[in-house]
Amino acid sequence: MEPRTRHLLAIDLFGGFDYSFQIINEIEKQNKGELRYVFSTKDSQLNDQTIETQIKWKKQRPNLQFISSGIQSVNKNASNKNQLKDLQTLELGDICICCLESPGHTLDSVSLVITHVTPESTKIPFLFTGNSLEIGGCGKIIEGTADQMFYSLQKLINLPNETLVFNANENSIENLRFAKLIEPENPMIDFKLKQCQKAIDSGDFTVPSKLMDERLYNPFIKCARDDYFSNITGESDPVRIFAKLRKLRDNFQ
Repeated sequence: MEPRTRHLLAIDLFGGFDYSFQIINEIEKQNKGELRYVFSTKDSQLNDQTIETQIKWKKQRPNLQFISSGIQSVNKNASNKNQLKDLQTLELGDICICCLESPGHTLDSVSLVITHVTPESTKIPFLFTGNSLEIGGCGKIIEGTADQMFYSLQKLINLPNETLVFNANENSIENLRFAKLIEPENPMIDFKLKQCQKAIDSGDFTVPSKLMDERLYNPFIKCARDDYFSNITGESDPVRIFAKLRKLRDNFQ
């Protein structure tokens, strides 16, 4: 929420209208605010259902703006006029949103870095990654390529250590179980697994994670710098190592 105007913004607000409206309406009441902006980390998720949801939202909130990536999308339904391109920033009162292209999951995937710009703010960035960087892993490669996803993650991992990562899907337990299989002697994986399982058992979400922690247990981040992953994959090129790990993750159950 932008504190001065009390305008709310949402990331990837998709799915059925009734469900999302109930949640947002409650958040608006609790914060005495109004939803004004909905950002999308990929236009590829626009379909007939989500477009219908947007129309219903506009009827309920005429001032609501939908903002998506400015990357060329393969989705014929992608028609949002409000778009952010790579490294473009948007200031909404005391909140700054920076768009980072992060293709791999889809060709038009982006991540959003959100910070408060007031003098009293801690300046800790919030990173909304959609289906690129995830806790303990990364998203599936659907439209993009392994090298695109690899370099997208390298871009994101160079943000400040204290950056808080919010990914779209609740895949943390499965990702960390795979990480444990790949690197069984890493104690940080055990610690994070217990932390995430406790959150799930309590009915909470596992997000966010700190970017500095992802460097310690996420194999799709570590494979670029750690000889261990070269040894277990038989590859020396970081992109090829990444591609092999991603294929293993695709078949992991």
